[in-house]
Amino acid sequence: EVSLDFEIFELKVSNKIVLNEEVETVIQNFVIDDLGDEGKRCYLFSGGYGNAKTETAMRVGGKGIDKSMAYFYCKDAEVFHMLLKQAVNYQPCIVFLEDLDEIGAGEKRDADMNRILNTLDGVQTKGNNLTVIFTTNHEKRINPALRRPGRIDLVIHFDNPNKTAVAEIYKCYLSELTGSE
Repeated sequence: EVSLDFEIFELKVSNKIVLNEEVETVIQNFVIDDLGDEGKRCYLFSGGYGNAKTETAMRVGGKGIDKSMAYFYCKDAEVFHMLLKQAVNYQPCIVFLEDLDEIGAGEKRDADMNRILNTLDGVQTKGNNLTVIFTTNHEKRINPALRRPGRIDLVIHFDNPNKTAVAEIYKCYLSELTGSE
C-alpha cells in the first residue's frame, strides 16, 4: 500500500508569465474568477512544451490561496487518486497534477484508469468544492473516457506566443537593459 506524504512548500508564482490574450481571458474569467465557488471543476491545460501551463496552474493556486483555499501539487501521478480522496477534507481546495498523460494515456480502461475515473466521478468528490487542474503536452494520448465532458469541464489550449505576447515578453524581460527601447 502506498501512503501519502504531505510536504509544505512555498508556492512561488512568477509575475513574468505572459499568455496569449485569449488564454489569459479564459484563465481569468473561467478559472480564477470561479475559484471557491460551490461544486467540482476540472480543467485541462493542454499545449506544447514551454507555453506556461505549469506556471499558470501555479498562478491559479496562488490566487486560490489568496481566497483561503488549500492547494495541493501532486508530484507522483500514481497517487493522484489517493490525494483526491484526501483533498476533500481541506475544501475548498485546488489539486494540481502535471502530465496527465502519464496516468491517463491509451484507449483501454484498465484498473488504474477506472480507479481515476471512479475517484473523479465518485461519492468522495461529488458535491465538494474542489478544483482539479491537469496539464498535458499530449492531449490526444489521454483516454477518451477521461477527456469527456463532465469529467473535464474545460480544455484550455496554450499555443506558442503570438506577436502581441512576444512583444510583452520582450518588455517584461528586457525593459531594464540599456538600449531596450
